[in-house]
Amino acid sequence: MYVLTNTYFGGYNQIKDSTKYNFHGKEYGKGRVVLEVIKRYVEDHPNITFSELERIFPKNCQGNTGVFSSLAVANDIYTRTGYKRHFFKPSELITVSNETIAVSNQWGIGNINEFISKAKAQNYLIVEV
Repeated sequence: MYVLTNTYFGGYNQIKDSTKYNFHGKEYGKGRVVLEVIKRYVEDHPNITFSELERIFPKNCQGNTGVFSSLAVANDIYTRTGYKRHFFKPSELITVSNETIAVSNQWGIGNINEFISKAKAQNYLIVEV
């Protein structure tokens, strides 16, 4: 007896998109370019609050985790899931006027363009390399 199937289990052989982006003369991957844009925005607007920053770069730009989270929320996600979904190194954390935030590292071809549109609306030039 023979059993034939044409079942395809997707996701195992997918090619990772490694598109790079130029921002302020340096090349970055998707997550890093988001981190650098948020850092630059906060440097340019030193008194910005968490909620003000979230209005400029709303959660729905990214998807499930949002563009950034408070450090406490990011730590909670890591504790619950075991996955680092944010940038956590001390040099990667950003302090706004009322909170320390961690930027999401969950970026792909499906959500990066929305963020780039929001950044361009703030006059930040990001060029795909």
